[in-house]
Amino acid sequence: MSNWSEQRRLDKAADREQDREDKRLAIEGRLEAERLRAEETRKNAETEAKLKRQRDAEKAKSKALRKQQQAAARKRALAAVTAHMPIAGIPVVAASMAMAWGGQYEAAHAAGFGAYSIGVPLMLEGLTLTLATLTSAAMTAKKPHASLMTWTWASAFVAAALNGYGHIIEGGPGAVLKAVVFAVASLVGVFLWWRVATAHTATRTRAERAEDRRRAKHSEDRRKRFKEVAERANDIMLAHPYGTVTEEDAWRTAWMDEHAMDVSRTAAVTRKFQAAEAVAESLSAVALRRQFHDGVDGWLSEVLDEGDGGPAGSVPRKPSGGPSEGATTLGGIGKRALSRRPRKDAVEPLSEADLDAARKLADAVPAEQFSTPAIAKLLGRSKVYAKRVRDAVQSERGNG
Repeated sequence: MSNWSEQRRLDKAADREQDREDKRLAIEGRLEAERLRAEETRKNAETEAKLKRQRDAEKAKSKALRKQQQAAARKRALAAVTAHMPIAGIPVVAASMAMAWGGQYEAAHAAGFGAYSIGVPLMLEGLTLTLATLTSAAMTAKKPHASLMTWTWASAFVAAALNGYGHIIEGGPGAVLKAVVFAVASLVGVFLWWRVATAHTATRTRAERAEDRRRAKHSEDRRKRFKEVAERANDIMLAHPYGTVTEEDAWRTAWMDEHAMDVSRTAAVTRKFQAAEAVAESLSAVALRRQFHDGVDGWLSEVLDEGDGGPAGSVPRKPSGGPSEGATTLGGIGKRALSRRPRKDAVEPLSEADLDAARKLADAVPAEQFSTPAIAKLLGRSKVYAKRVRDAVQSERGNG
């Protein structure tokens, strides 16, 4: 009996322990479930927050992109407008068009067009505006636009003429002044557009355009002056495929064909050069002969001076005082056989050409530079002769 009771007590104790363990596990399960739910809630909140931040960032990025696109669109629109007209010029063109349209409508109404008066400015100003737009597009695309520009100006002048004539028909005080003002107003906008369009599309500077004009004038003058060479150059360029021969190459070949010489040289020019070279050679030969004769005369003069007892021809006397052998033989022979003669350049008549050259030198240089060496160098003569020329010129001028 006691064993059964003990066993029962133990079973009950084990049941209670199991109940406590079950309760503990149940509580832990609930806590873990709550923790998991809280963790999931936290992760969901973080995910939602992250998604919200991403959506906000994308919205901000999209907004910034839209702003950039709008700014770029405004910039492109402004560039498209200012490409053909600066902002400051837009009011001028607008005023010109308003006056032109209104003036032409009034002129047409005064001329009796009635309800069709509105068609006149629509037709004329619309035509001018369309042609100007086409011309600007062609200039921007670097396509031929000369004919479009001509038609634009023709349309503008027709509109201006009709505008002015209509106000003259309208009559009244100041009709002429009103006609002139409205006619000019029709042209102001076109003129401003033309000036801006040509300035924006210009690819060459003012200096380059001036150089082009000078080059064109040079080519025209050259062709007028050398007609035969120009005709031959044209034949050469036409005979070759287009672009294979330049104008300058054709000109050099044509000059060689016509004159058989390099460019700028002709038979007449060559003859002049040859004549000048012959004169120069003749003058050089004369100068060389003069220098040779002057040198020989100077040498003979020195030899004669020595033979007359100069330092080179003197012989010391004997101590006894008798005549020395050298003095008796060499010195005596020199005196008897070779009498002293004056230098040729010291006695020859002065050349009038040399005097004229010296006078010109005296006029061209200061007095202190009008010296014997300068005259000798100029004339190619000895200093003895040059000194005589200098003294003669100075004597003529009262300086000697």
